[in-house]
Amino acid sequence: YIRDTFTHFEKLFLSLDPNVISALEESSSSLISTLGNFVSKFSTMVVSYVSGFATTIPAIFLKTVITIIVTFFITIDFEKIINFIKRQLPESVSKPIKESKKFITTTLFKCLLSYVLILSITFTEIAIGLTILQIPNAILIAVVIAIFDILPVLGTGGIMIPWAIIALLYGNYTIGIGVAILYIIITIIRNIIEPKLVGQQVGLHPVVTLISMFVGLHFLGFIGMLGLPITIALLRYLNDKGIVKIFK
Repeated sequence: YIRDTFTHFEKLFLSLDPNVISALEESSSSLISTLGNFVSKFSTMVVSYVSGFATTIPAIFLKTVITIIVTFFITIDFEKIINFIKRQLPESVSKPIKESKKFITTTLFKCLLSYVLILSITFTEIAIGLTILQIPNAILIAVVIAIFDILPVLGTGGIMIPWAIIALLYGNYTIGIGVAILYIIITIIRNIIEPKLVGQQVGLHPVVTLISMFVGLHFLGFIGMLGLPITIALLRYLNDKGIVKIFK
């Protein structure tokens, strides 16, 4: 198809200078060769990938069937299996596991409630601020930004900072400055209430909670931001129970 196309163009340019036609022929030959090599390599890669994937299908199918069967039998005799495992563990191991499970399940629920409260406060602040700025559909926009606030790193700044910059660039200084001030207020209040609320739920001092949240976010992302404070709180809880001895 490519060769026929270039032949068609060559016929159209027969009236041109012979040097131009010669250069066109050389270019078409070079392009056809390059495209041919690309198509050949791409086809080989696709065929290799497809054949490799096809050979793994039986193994994937077998693993899936075994997983389903094992899950089914574990579900039926879950209590028996758990009790058997517990009997094999010494008291020094089973007691920390039991206490850790109890603490983590209750703490995760409390943390979830804390973040629901934080998001509710953020939504209220945004709704009031946008209403004062006379932004149309302020409540709907506040809902969207509050939901976006759940995302790690980005948060409300992922929407409000670009919004403020664009408004200032278009000369709408009232909206730009207003949105920027609103974002600053939300950030300050969030940084004050978040460590306090989360710290109260996990039983840590706000400073320890804040530091652990920042460290966890830096190294492990959103999971670390929640997981590290809970881990430190768990160690403190086990230490207070006398199960482990870490802190004095």
